[in-house]
Amino acid sequence: MKYRILFFFISVLIGCNRHHYDFELENEIFYCQEGAAESLGYDLNELYKKYQTIYIKHKILDDSSGKSYAKALKALEKGEYDSMFTKIEMYKELHNLNLNHLIIGCPSINLENRDLSKSKYRFLKQKGDSSMRNPMNIDSNYIKKMASMFTNNFEPSDFDHPLYKTRIIALITLFAMELDLTSNRGLKVVLPPHIKKDLEYDSTSILHIMVDGNDVITVDGNTADITHIEAAVRRFIIEKSIKKIDKSKKLDELESFKGAIGLDHENSTSYQQYIGVYSTIIQAFDNVRNDLSNAYFGSNFTNLDLEVKNKIVKIIPLRILESEPFQN
Repeated sequence: MKYRILFFFISVLIGCNRHHYDFELENEIFYCQEGAAESLGYDLNELYKKYQTIYIKHKILDDSSGKSYAKALKALEKGEYDSMFTKIEMYKELHNLNLNHLIIGCPSINLENRDLSKSKYRFLKQKGDSSMRNPMNIDSNYIKKMASMFTNNFEPSDFDHPLYKTRIIALITLFAMELDLTSNRGLKVVLPPHIKKDLEYDSTSILHIMVDGNDVITVDGNTADITHIEAAVRRFIIEKSIKKIDKSKKLDELESFKGAIGLDHENSTSYQQYIGVYSTIIQAFDNVRNDLSNAYFGSNFTNLDLEVKNKIVKIIPLRILESEPFQN
């Protein structure tokens, strides 16, 4: 990616002053997230800088430095931002961005057996980094605890790394959402625009999922609970591709998934419900890839080398069609 060389030198410079800490894992995670974002049609660096510009404009951040991000974390921890998130203009600007895209997951990296002793990411992992991508139960106490974790374990210079910048921006935005839910300013009911990217897919093979203004979910017109979405999406992917896992066929002989998942919502759909459904759809694709990986290679998708991963992704490509919100 275009920022890799810069990140490398940041890692070397900071690493010179720290005997037990480097940015190797952070670089790996962020590069992976960059690639995932690119595959969905947007630039992760460009997105987090848009958030950053908004927060600098409205005095939430002083500037783009790690020192400024550290100051923002202390303000979050102490509750000093409560009176600052009152500008309707700022909320309107945030409406145009997608928080889910900012904290996109990276399932191809498996941290279970990794030595995290040289990475401060271990502190973030212990507190539940992935929970930011499913903010159903996130409240101001969680946000303040995360802010405290950062201030207690990180140096301001650590926040010059884009991985940590995205996480801090996410915390600030989640705080704005939480405050908005109690003040009813409207951030909850305005969801981000769809990804504008031309995807190749069979238009006759689309599973339509709708989340209406009352957060009721339907799958192809039938009411469904969020706990049933993963199974429905997984079943659809398999029916429209490999049909069943048949090891008598070589991997490259399997039929690829040419359909898509259509995700619709209304203006008054809550962010929490929308993001929960979105994350569940992603999980269904990951699970089908794992099914193939285990059947053919006896291991989960995340443990395979890049060449084999690419073959499986070619068979089970991620296709989610996000629409503009319906008026209700």
